[in-house]
Amino acid sequence: MLGVQLIFNYFTNFEWIYESITIDKVLSTMSPEEKRIFPMDIRQINWDQMLIAFIYGLRRYFIKEDIVNPF
Repeated sequence: MLGVQLIFNYFTNFEWIYESITIDKVLSTMSPEEKRIFPMDIRQINWDQMLIAFIYGLRRYFIKEDIVNPF
């Protein structure tokens, strides 16, 4: 586990702020049909599910644990 902490230290010990000005402009000009075809609104992401998938990916592919897919 210490190896994982060392590798991700840089990403977990700093604050990351992402701006989405361009995406917001694109979303405001898209029709409902375009939004259906090209879903880009991160407010629609199920963050609980995303976190479960992220942790599963870390454990399965990075730490190489033999675990069952949660989905």
